[in-house]
Amino acid sequence: MPEEHPQSVLPADSLLSQAEMARELERLQELNRELNVIIDSCHDSIVTVDVVDGEAYLRRINPACERITGLKAGEIIGRRLKDIEKESIVSESVSLKVLEKKQAVSIIQKIKTGREVMYTGTPILGKDGEIKTVVCTGWDLTELNSLRQALLESQEMAQKYRLELAELTKKSMVMERIIFDSESLERIMEIVLRIAPLEVSVLILGESGVGKQLVARIIHDYSKRNKGPFIKVDCGAIPPSLIESELFGFREGSFTGAKKQGKAGILEAAEGGTVFLDEIAELPLAVQPKLLRFLQDSEVQRIGDVKPKVVNVRVLAATNRNLEEMVREGTFREDLFYRLNVVPITIPPLRERREDIVPLTRHFLDECDRRYSLRKVFSSEVMKRFLEYNWPGNIRQLENVIHRMVVVSRDQVVGLEDLPPELSLKKPQTTLQVNLDRTTSLKLALKELEQLMIQKAYLKHHSIYKAAKELGVHPSTVSRKMANPK
Repeated sequence: MPEEHPQSVLPADSLLSQAEMARELERLQELNRELNVIIDSCHDSIVTVDVVDGEAYLRRINPACERITGLKAGEIIGRRLKDIEKESIVSESVSLKVLEKKQAVSIIQKIKTGREVMYTGTPILGKDGEIKTVVCTGWDLTELNSLRQALLESQEMAQKYRLELAELTKKSMVMERIIFDSESLERIMEIVLRIAPLEVSVLILGESGVGKQLVARIIHDYSKRNKGPFIKVDCGAIPPSLIESELFGFREGSFTGAKKQGKAGILEAAEGGTVFLDEIAELPLAVQPKLLRFLQDSEVQRIGDVKPKVVNVRVLAATNRNLEEMVREGTFREDLFYRLNVVPITIPPLRERREDIVPLTRHFLDECDRRYSLRKVFSSEVMKRFLEYNWPGNIRQLENVIHRMVVVSRDQVVGLEDLPPELSLKKPQTTLQVNLDRTTSLKLALKELEQLMIQKAYLKHHSIYKAAKELGVHPSTVSRKMANPK
């Protein structure tokens, strides 16, 4: 009987090990496919580098790397990083920095395509503790810079629009305070708004009643000092002997009648704000040097005091007189004139901007309606007369005439019969003249001339004090002769 040879049979545990190995291999392959899908679908640049015998070789880049850097995989895969860096394909290699420092490194890498990428390289160590692989992740700074630039431009544009809106709002608010339709005044107000925030001296010129104080107030309100006081000083209304003490103050006992505790002047009281010196031409020549010193040094020295005090005040000035002519005559200091006249603003009289008469009339009429609870209108003949009249007293005279006519008129429609004498059609405007055609005594003629001169001076200034000053008499004389012309 032939001898039977036993079959070669593997142990059962060996068969199980092979099956498990096959399943493990399949699982690893599946994980590898998933990892590849994750890497390839990542929006950020991913680069893997192998380190062999101390040299770094580019093993893999994902599609995002190609898109971000502009480099193609076929150009650089498998190449030594030192060569890639040497050929200036990249400005410097983050992987080589990692090998040098033995730790994670972040750099901004410039690509030959002109792109900029922020790369972070992270080392992966082997069992022996040496770096075997470097994984690099990158973010496109070119896109970020473009977005940042677009954001900055958007912010600049928004800021520009905000400033333009603020300027329009500011202009609109000013238009509500000063009524006009004329181009000449619009140009002036644009200058006013432009210089208001600037610490510059402004000299406001114009006839009496054109609105110089209102312009000064607008300059203050739109300046950085608008939280501080605004103090108006009428240099022509303060007696010359008192104006220095009013402006600069005085120390106790500095002169007979001075208050025991002394007194701060207007310039001190306006600390942090604005002083408006109206009718600056009336400032006595003796006081002008002291004002000049204040404008130059911002120092106030009280009468009787030896130590000056620094005061933070902006000075605006105004006059209806020709200061240059006064400088030539020697009645106004030249150096003070130039110190005040850094930015001159000349407001034209109402007769030179007749297009403003209608909106001003409407404004003052509305004001009367609110104040007196009346609903009156002017006839077309009255409006025609308003437009023809030269308004020597300018806006102030127009306002006074409108108020007077509204309250005196018995009818709702205010007509020619309600016009004051100076606007009456029955009388020419130049009524202030002496009638020499008739025979009269010299005494009576002189009295008539005196009355006419007083009337003319008062109509010009609308102030008994200023009229008296122009005529060279005491204010009480003007007041008495106006009250009793006989």
